[in-house]
Amino acid sequence: MLACADPATYPLSAAQMEIWLAQQINPDSPIYNISQSTEIHGIVDQTLFEAALRQVISEAESLRLQFMESGDGIQQFVGSPNWSLPFIDVSAEVDPQDAAQAWMKADYEKPINLLHGPLFNYTLLKVAHDRFFWYQRNHHIALDGAGRVLITQRVAQVYSAMVKGLEAEAHSFGPLSLLLENDARYRASAQFTEDRTYWLGHCANWPEPVTLAGKQAPALHHQLRQTTYLSSEAVRKLAAEARHLAQLMMAVTAAYLYRLTGAQEVVLGFPVKARFNEDRHIPGMVSNVLPIRLTVRPDISLSALMEQAAQEMQGGLAHQRYRSEALHRALGRAPSQPLFGPMINIMEFDYGLSFGEHASTTHNLVNVLVEDLMIAVYTLSDDRPLRIDFNANPALYTTDELIAHQRRFLKFLNVLATEPTQSIGSIDLLDAAERQQLLVEWNATEHVYSAHQCIHQVFEEQVERLPYATALVYKDQVLSYAELNARSNRLAHQLIELGVQPDARVAICVERSPAMVVGLLAILKAGGAYVPLDPAYPSERLMHILADAAPTILLADAAGRAALGEATLTSLTVFDPNRLPESPLTNPQVPELTSHHLAYVIYTSGSTGMPKGVMVEHRSVVNLAQAQTAYFAIRPSS
Repeated sequence: MLACADPATYPLSAAQMEIWLAQQINPDSPIYNISQSTEIHGIVDQTLFEAALRQVISEAESLRLQFMESGDGIQQFVGSPNWSLPFIDVSAEVDPQDAAQAWMKADYEKPINLLHGPLFNYTLLKVAHDRFFWYQRNHHIALDGAGRVLITQRVAQVYSAMVKGLEAEAHSFGPLSLLLENDARYRASAQFTEDRTYWLGHCANWPEPVTLAGKQAPALHHQLRQTTYLSSEAVRKLAAEARHLAQLMMAVTAAYLYRLTGAQEVVLGFPVKARFNEDRHIPGMVSNVLPIRLTVRPDISLSALMEQAAQEMQGGLAHQRYRSEALHRALGRAPSQPLFGPMINIMEFDYGLSFGEHASTTHNLVNVLVEDLMIAVYTLSDDRPLRIDFNANPALYTTDELIAHQRRFLKFLNVLATEPTQSIGSIDLLDAAERQQLLVEWNATEHVYSAHQCIHQVFEEQVERLPYATALVYKDQVLSYAELNARSNRLAHQLIELGVQPDARVAICVERSPAMVVGLLAILKAGGAYVPLDPAYPSERLMHILADAAPTILLADAAGRAALGEATLTSLTVFDPNRLPESPLTNPQVPELTSHHLAYVIYTSGSTGMPKGVMVEHRSVVNLAQAQTAYFAIRPSS
């Protein structure tokens, strides 16, 4: 038995602890709710149904889990939570189906208090005199998808026996303590060490996961879902078994990601049961997610990718009990660095259950946390079309984007399945409408802009239009356009006297302040190109930029001087833009300056080696500024 302070309490399993800790970070989030509804095609005896449900809850200890915090940390025990079976009749609604769906959605988006339970909600909804929904919502810490299958099957068995006036066969659920003992035994075993060694070796030099969104965001309390059905004999032949279906979907998804992003290393998530021996008969939380890495090339075929997926999955399944969260930490990855991108979830929901004499259909509502995109595929059991759900994080995808990806993906899947030996790079992903939009409509970006003007000339026109309008606000300082223009003109005349001319580089190293804006405008008005130096940069970077840009004049305040050091300043002519000379206030004229001359030289991050200077002309900046002003509809009140 597990060692614990009280024989009636147990420590959490590794899987439970991961969920507990994640839930504490967002205690009011429902993202660990899992939910389904079982549609019963016939009349349900409400009294017998509740009796059957009570019997099953008394048999399945995980449904009666309760948690408590103590000096030994968080503990769990099998209690007797207070619950009832609500009965909701929506059959008189204008659209009973929609009313039932809306009620269920509202419920599974409610957070569950882990310390006050219960960790489930079972409700019976009547949508017609001979049609009912048995709604089921559980917290993932107590039950996973495989455990929910066990519960659903047992309720159908017990209810069917009661309808006939019989006693159901004895249940085969094992005790929760056995599930926990097996988890503790595994974590102390040689198999655990072997699994850990496998994954750490397998995930060495792990690529950053690619996604169709191109960015990351935390999972929200709700998901977007688009459900579609595919009737394809070619797909059916390739996916005759669940394992072949998984390989097919892995291969096609990797190919699709490659075609849309160009990434040759694709990492997908693959939810697994992680259940062995007697654990397969104990409802609880055991499931895991495996990272599956595929290498894609334009000349590779679907058949070759499926073989690669089969090998990757075979290796992963042999070590599937080692938690992906533990792997994430062991690899030293930050919380913002996921192990995988989209997930492929093979859903075995076609239970074929009867409640009494009535058949049923089970509908998945929410199954797993979706941080990016999850493609859920329901196993093929007969001649019905293949159901495919695209579940997405709404912080990353819009409904229109999800629909477009799903439509494009299904076309790609069907074409590949029809001829699995063809190269994935030879298939056209776009239809005629998408090609027109991408190549013609989205490229119709012609815009009339002041191609002959320099940046400061556009600014000077604004000074003429609105001299007394506010141009700059810094703490308690407010400068009008006329004041800002006059200050920059005084410094610009000084720079011209010192020999600044078109394309001459002038460095500026000052803190963010009005003096920084004055300095930038002055350099441009004098015809020079500014080279920005952040006083917060490392000294080595500042020295490299100065040596590479080779300016002879530097604008620097006290912070800039300190960052560069007095020894560096001896070879430069240095001015503090906070101290302006007594020069003319009028706009300087530099006749030879055109919009084709440099406005600034900006240095890259240096991520591929030493920082490199990028030279930008006036006309490019004017074009960008005017285009963005129009695109974002910027107004004086913005």
